Amino acid sequence: MRERVKGDARYKVTAHRSPAFLYEDLDDYNPKHVLQGFLRGKFLVFCFRAIFTGPRGSIRGPSMIQTPTRTGMAGIYGLLTVTVPMIAYSAVQARFALSEQQTWTGNDGAFSYEVFFETLLKVFEVDRNWGKETLSWWNE
Repeated sequence: MRERVKGDARYKVTAHRSPAFLYEDLDDYNPKHVLQGFLRGKFLVFCFRAIFTGPRGSIRGPSMIQTPTRTGMAGIYGLLTVTVPMIAYSAVQARFALSEQQTWTGNDGAFSYEVFFETLLKVFEVDRNWGKETLSWWNE
């Protein structure tokens, strides 16, 4: 099955399609409200916390409150609040972790990590109310 899907343009995964791990609960996915639960997925939060608060911090929620562990990027750089680029960076790293790539490159087949990052940044500009609410959620 995987080989058939890999070459079929109908299944082409590009940076403009949102991976499932970005959503909080796919059972509640509503194609008419695609931002509902978007960028609140558990795996995304796990990756964010692993990157920014350290490995042990990944088992908690998305806030930047430190737990006693090896220092993550937040501790090293004195980061106190979650920003949009931090969320997008975490999503890129999470997508890479789920890929078959062994080493970092800017593309994974038709999937461009740069386009993915930029697309995530733009979502916050397109719906500013959703963006404010989402950032508030990340900073709880």
